[in-house]
Amino acid sequence: MPAPAPADAYGVACLSEGGRMLLFQISELKTLASGGRGVILMELEKNESLAQALAFGAPGFVLSGTGPRGGKAVEQTMTTRAQEPYAGKRARKGKTLEPKLRDPKLSLPKPAPEAA
Repeated sequence: MPAPAPADAYGVACLSEGGRMLLFQISELKTLASGGRGVILMELEKNESLAQALAFGAPGFVLSGTGPRGGKAVEQTMTTRAQEPYAGKRARKGKTLEPKLRDPKLSLPKPAPEAA
């Protein structure tokens, strides 16, 4: 089931099964009046598929997976500075994740606990 977009969403993160990520502005997505057949989020290789797409806002998003050596869990909060190498235009190929991760996943950061 798709995750709802945060109210402050301004970007979309796309992750391919081949380990590439592309970030673009949510304003690049067109609304199709009649529903249409959809829009291309990310260009993919012939036998590749889109693993995940996530709308994100100012807090960024979390990239997690298994590290290439030792199988340790890796979790990185993708703030504005960390997002820069992956930023591009919609329907482009994106950039290979650095470091390469096995089973990468995207998620929104957990909200900070509210003060009582």
